Amino acid sequence: MAPPRHRRNGVPPIASLLLQLLVLSVIGNVDAQSAAGTPLPAPTKAAPSATIVPSAADYTYAGCYNETTGDDAAGNVRALAGGNMTATSSMTVSYCLSYCGGSTFAGIEYGRECWCAPYINANSQKLPDADCTDACEGDGTEICGDALRLTVYQHKNATTSGATALRLQRAGYGAVGLGLLGVVLG
Repeated sequence: MAPPRHRRNGVPPIASLLLQLLVLSVIGNVDAQSAAGTPLPAPTKAAPSATIVPSAADYTYAGCYNETTGDDAAGNVRALAGGNMTATSSMTVSYCLSYCGGSTFAGIEYGRECWCAPYINANSQKLPDADCTDACEGDGTEICGDALRLTVYQHKNATTSGATALRLQRAGYGAVGLGLLGVVLG
């Protein structure tokens, strides 16, 4: 019997492909690396003089909220999902709110990540303001969330009464959401 064709170093092509996919998935999921593969600096803890920006643009500070990506009850969906995201070492509150451009909610995490969404996950809990202590990487006098904590802002035109049910469909790769209830902060 002839050996299968296209073996490389004695490894069947399917095994080689699976190994490559495994390596790429591990590399792609490393949060502490930039797209170029260089480590990102750790977020800077805010100086005692750093403060929460109470309002900017058309947004008002809504509170410090926990991230829900590791929460099975939340379907492992982010606290602010269904919108846009950007990350920069020049992050400020104004930068994020401008980037979100009228989204109902804007949140900053790790001092450099900006998340925009039409709702906040009902499983995300409002925490004491003291739980958000990372300085914005673009302005060390402003608070920009923390590790798995978001400094959340609500747009002035957002509905402030009641709650809106949001049902997310099950995706082919797993649960994107499980009947999450989008709440509007009051």
